[in-house]
Amino acid sequence: MPDPTLRFAAGSPERPRSSVWRLWTHGSDAYLGARTTLRVFKFSMHKSGQWNAAFTRESGVVIKGTGLRERKTWRRPPEFTPGWTQGPVVGIPWVEWQDDFRSLEDVPADTGWFPGPNPGMKLQFSVLFAAPGVPADGVNSVSQAGDLIGGGLPLSNGETVWLQGRQVEMSPGDQKGIASAEREFRGFKVDGDMSGISPWALWTTTSPVDDIPLLINFPLGRRHFEGT
Repeated sequence: MPDPTLRFAAGSPERPRSSVWRLWTHGSDAYLGARTTLRVFKFSMHKSGQWNAAFTRESGVVIKGTGLRERKTWRRPPEFTPGWTQGPVVGIPWVEWQDDFRSLEDVPADTGWFPGPNPGMKLQFSVLFAAPGVPADGVNSVSQAGDLIGGGLPLSNGETVWLQGRQVEMSPGDQKGIASAEREFRGFKVDGDMSGISPWALWTTTSPVDDIPLLINFPLGRRHFEGT
């Protein structure tokens, strides 16, 4: 029997604004990753309280000088309100070059689509952990007007992992961080026609306010490539 899974993305199948993401559970552990890079990199939230952003064993990648696959580790934070723990956040910012390319990704039919971010905004996908005994409608108590709930997945320890989508105004700090990440992805070399190029950038960092793992996902545009 397959592990419980949620697939989600920003935009629409015709006009995607993000990669397709996958959130799934196995026993009392939860996992998160962009579908196109899951064989290489994923985020693991273990029942022990250790959360890892790491390269997969299949990738063969190890961090230089360490011999380890983990790029970054966190400890599970305390509850932000009784019965609820904030998990990692996937941020999808609006970018001015987002229409440069069209995605060629083969999107699963069960993908849940959330409205893409408006100018000056970011779509924030939050992974939330509900303690055992919290009713299903309890997610409404930690949601705001306009939030969209992508569903919940059970863990064998009695917890439930929820996916919540929220439109958030980008702060000056957000804009600075995204600009810095965006510069890191410039300079790719390509030959000939670039019309079929549709990669996504992924950046792993930490929320400066509450030390929550933050994954930034945005499309790359023509400015990131050098044609030959």
